[in-house]
Amino acid sequence: QRQVEIPQIEYVDHHVHIPVQKHRHVPVVQKIQKAVEVSVIETLEKVIDVPVIKQVMVPQTQTIEKIVEVPFVQTVEKIVEVPMVGDTLQGQTTAVQVQLEPLRQVDPENVTQQVLMGPPLPADDMEAFHDNAAY
Repeated sequence: QRQVEIPQIEYVDHHVHIPVQKHRHVPVVQKIQKAVEVSVIETLEKVIDVPVIKQVMVPQTQTIEKIVEVPFVQTVEKIVEVPMVGDTLQGQTTAVQVQLEPLRQVDPENVTQQVLMGPPLPADDMEAFHDNAAY
């Protein structure tokens, strides 16, 4: 085997910058006045009185018939004197309770109905309220 020397080569590159001109289109702004018709919006407000109908709740009474038996006790006290011949002695008092049958009583029905009508209510004028925070 033989040894061979190989010379080393070094490449050196030199970069040279050559300016290249580029063409760009720059827009030119020209201000031209143009007449434009602007429509004007007019707001007309008209107040209309709307009649308000108030409804009033009237309490109603409803009668319900209920049969109730009431026991009725009548106490009858009677002193009977019996004439006797001879000496007069102290008599006796006797109390007797008599049970009577229950009485049933029905009262006639009482129905009342009222329809009230008064003068019309006065009209109220209210201002419009607009809340920008709600939108």
